[in-house]
Amino acid sequence: MGPAGEGEVLQRGGAVHRAWRSTGRLAVQVAAVAAVIELFTCFTRFVLGLRAVDHARLLARYSFGIRLHHGYTGLLLALAAGAWMLARGGRGGPWLRGLLTFGLAMALSDVVHHFVVLWAVTGSPEFP
Repeated sequence: MGPAGEGEVLQRGGAVHRAWRSTGRLAVQVAAVAAVIELFTCFTRFVLGLRAVDHARLLARYSFGIRLHHGYTGLLLALAAGAWMLARGGRGGPWLRGLLTFGLAMALSDVVHHFVVLWAVTGSPEFP
């Protein structure tokens, strides 16, 4: 028999169970928000005809000539929110959880946009 309370961690309502539930909930929320972002991205690209390449020149002086994908911004948001949550002992209020969710969703949407949608529609991921 292990230390006192060991079995309690794995049981329903224990720490590991709560962590898996929380992670599953986060994954569903990220996927849902990513789907909304991707629908918006597809609408602007294929219905309105807007392309990032055409507008990248306007932002080049602010980004030092580096083309910024919304996935990069999302990763920065997610990393900042995650670091802030870790600094608070793993706890975060609704704003931090929202930033984490939105950041991960932006990154996921960018990956799906380039490596699924654009590849299927245009034959190229258009990723430098």
